[in-house]
Amino acid sequence: MAIHCDDDYVGVLACRVAQHLGLVVPDDVAVLGFYDMVVARFSTPTLSSIPAPGQFVGAAGIQLLSDLLNGKRLPERQVLITPPPVAARESTNGSVHRGDDIRRAHQLIDQFACRGLRVLDLLEQLMISQKTLNKRFEAVYGEKPGAAIRRIRLERAQQWLATTELSIGRIAEMCGFSEPSNFNLFFRREAGCTPSAYRKQARS
Repeated sequence: MAIHCDDDYVGVLACRVAQHLGLVVPDDVAVLGFYDMVVARFSTPTLSSIPAPGQFVGAAGIQLLSDLLNGKRLPERQVLITPPPVAARESTNGSVHRGDDIRRAHQLIDQFACRGLRVLDLLEQLMISQKTLNKRFEAVYGEKPGAAIRRIRLERAQQWLATTELSIGRIAEMCGFSEPSNFNLFFRREAGCTPSAYRKQARS
């Protein structure tokens, strides 16, 4: 399945929605944007995009104007502009062209950190040793995969505590904890306070 979006911001959003639904981009759904904006180069996964042919259209327009000023007649048919080639990136290229497995690990963590993802699951998915994964992941992202999983769980818990009326038990479930007591221990260890105290402080 593939999605062609009107612009790159919509394309990045489509990737995020697909990931939220448990779909892997581009294995389950390929996404193609338009305009080749800066956001396409720095999203996760990076977004394939069709560059807007503005430069080509402008050059053709200048040539037509020059022809008119020099007494030439307008062409009877439409002037066809050859579009620039697609800027192919990870959202359509597939695993063969993604580079190394570290970006794939990052994508899996972003998708499934709150669904109980473990470092062991990454090792099984990527068929790589833990030592190699830790070293390469930390070199690129500045933290080990286990720390990234904990950070994402904490960030999302903090967001839900601060912006929703969901119970702490429900937020614990959404962060991948089957027992609220385990969530409380995790939150206190990572944030230095209880979820209740954090919610109160965030809203004061």
